[in-house]
Amino acid sequence: MTITSTERHDAQEPEMPAHEHMVQFSEDDASLINAVSVFISAGLRAGNACIILATESHRESLEHRLQADGLDVAVAQAVGAYISLDAAATLAHFLVGGQPEPARFTEVIGPLIEQAAQGSRRVRIFGEMVALLWAQGNRTAVIRLEELWNELGQAQSFSLFCAYPMQSFGGSAHEGQFSQLCRQHSQVLLPQSYVQLSEQERLQTFALLQQKAHSLEIEIAERKAAQARLRALAAIVESSDDAILSKDLSGIITSWNSAAERIYGYSEEEMIGQPVTRLFPPDKLEEFEQIMARIRRGERVDHHETRRMRKDGTILTVSVTISRSRTTLSLPRFGRVSKAEVYSAKPGKERTWPRFKKPTRENSKRKRFGYPDQWQAHRTSCP
Repeated sequence: MTITSTERHDAQEPEMPAHEHMVQFSEDDASLINAVSVFISAGLRAGNACIILATESHRESLEHRLQADGLDVAVAQAVGAYISLDAAATLAHFLVGGQPEPARFTEVIGPLIEQAAQGSRRVRIFGEMVALLWAQGNRTAVIRLEELWNELGQAQSFSLFCAYPMQSFGGSAHEGQFSQLCRQHSQVLLPQSYVQLSEQERLQTFALLQQKAHSLEIEIAERKAAQARLRALAAIVESSDDAILSKDLSGIITSWNSAAERIYGYSEEEMIGQPVTRLFPPDKLEEFEQIMARIRRGERVDHHETRRMRKDGTILTVSVTISRSRTTLSLPRFGRVSKAEVYSAKPGKERTWPRFKKPTRENSKRKRFGYPDQWQAHRTSCP
């Protein structure tokens, strides 16, 4: 590779702004290296000096690509036109308490740019320090570092290329930060896959993205509404006077409400993960096997009277209805529910526990709150 002088290319290369701050949200490592190699090789061929602040793997990949393109990186390094530094090590020199310290940033980066600019060379910089901070979850440091680059650009002339992995911005939680990042840059570069499209293909892609965004907004709204209904359902379950518990098809208890604790005497901590047979008197264990067999066949176990046992050994007369859920619910308090039982019990004749709402009332409540029709409660009411 031949390192040419700036004068030779001044007439051919369009005038660069004193400070240019670009960003690309790359789709993968291959597209990132491709975009950066275009940026750096153009600078080297134009007689610019280039500074690389990247991870070791990306610096190695970039050098291999430049050499494949006919550029002699070793010669460029020898004349000070190619400076390659580790991003994490450079970052550590000016971070204080996890945040970039302005004075230290200027002390570290300023001399690098001055060194590269010797001989009136223009300077191009590729930096991944912000991407490292973003990957660590240090969002405030990312924005502050972008601001410091812009402030330095007011005093020194350079063209900066920043890059972030697009997959780091998944989810609506990053929308505001994504917009804030874009505002810190003078130019947002399109992904390589988009650049390669024809004009008609770009228009089609844009229309498809609009459709996907609209569909996603609808899906998010529907999900929020469903979560609100589930929270209402969970509140009803928790405040019910009836003991409500859920169990899986192996008979292991997966949720336990306050009324269950009051009626049966066991706390939630004592019962979650325990077999429901803990509530069955010894002479009712056969009933459990019969019920589970019917549940596994998808049959409904109708309202029936039976007996259950409290922690203190007291036998309760209860009435229960059990059925298998057709779907799996995720209740905020009770987790994932595949099957549930609702018990209302009274210990002998000395105490009367409130009856569970009549089926017609429950059906109307289900419609009012929008509960899934597939969710069937197992009920036990007092006789």
